[in-house]
Amino acid sequence: MKILIVSCSLHADSKSRRLASKLESLWRTDGDVAIATLDLRELALPPCDGCAAYEDPATQRLQQAFTAADAVVFAVPIYNYDVNAAAKNAIELAGRQLTDKVAGFLCAAGGDQQLHVRHGGSQQPHAGLPHHHPAPLCLRRRR
Repeated sequence: MKILIVSCSLHADSKSRRLASKLESLWRTDGDVAIATLDLRELALPPCDGCAAYEDPATQRLQQAFTAADAVVFAVPIYNYDVNAAAKNAIELAGRQLTDKVAGFLCAAGGDQQLHVRHGGSQQPHAGLPHHHPAPLCLRRRR
């Protein structure tokens, strides 16, 4: 199985990028899984215009990465109660390549004092993803 982890934040000190890195290191220990990563900061995608943007070399690279993967995990920041614009743009540009694939997300929101990463309680494998790690990751407010 080939899993693509997409870091969607454009921020230099991204919490969602740190989550993506942690997930990658956890899953790399599973010999049955090939991990690929893609950082949207390094891709310089054009805004989706429904036409010419699909011909852009960066868009074609994104589409090829999605096509080559069996599953895609988006590591996204949450801005104003929603995923960031870069993640939405990537899905608009290459969403067709996600057809019939497993897709999931990790999200980060709020400041360092407000949130921390917790593992989900399920011990069951999720849609063929590596099962040595309880999935999904979730964020909980510190009390």
